[in-house]
Amino acid sequence: MSTPDLPEATRRPVDPEAVDTLTPEEVAAYRDAQIIRLRRTGATFEQIGAELGFSKQYAHRRYTELLKEIPGYEVAEYRREQEDRLDWLLREARAVLGRDHVLVSHGRVVRVGEPEIDEETGEAVIREGAGSPMLDDAPKLSAIDTILKIETRRAKLLGLDAPVKTDLTVNADVQYTVVGVDTDTMK
Repeated sequence: MSTPDLPEATRRPVDPEAVDTLTPEEVAAYRDAQIIRLRRTGATFEQIGAELGFSKQYAHRRYTELLKEIPGYEVAEYRREQEDRLDWLLREARAVLGRDHVLVSHGRVVRVGEPEIDEETGEAVIREGAGSPMLDDAPKLSAIDTILKIETRRAKLLGLDAPVKTDLTVNADVQYTVVGVDTDTMK
């Protein structure tokens, strides 16, 4: 593996006390392992770059290069890990979708009820705690959106949405007309 092509000033040593004992190849191998480890735990490329001392673009590029070097059995294991994570996220999102959520406004449960006439004031009021709680659809809609994103990620991971290869043959004649030029003088 090659040493990251970053200016020396932007590279962070692995361990300030051990940097003198490591070869550049060992430092690069350690950083590469860290890139893979951090990405597998869900870190963004921006977070990886910040952690290891380089840009998110470099983190993404190096991660892509490293993936090409990974043997097939490790790729299959990575896919299984990702599928397990997606399964867990999907279960959690479906649990949110399956529950009812009450609407809360200003720290209080919003209730639907028939107003009563207050005997003292003669005004129509809904008594505190009276009436049934109003349901909030926002958490369910958010869960649906999350489920769709999880399913999209799963389809990408498994290659389910691969583009369909299409052969297209076109037979056409093209005729050009030149305007404003005397074609007799061109002969």
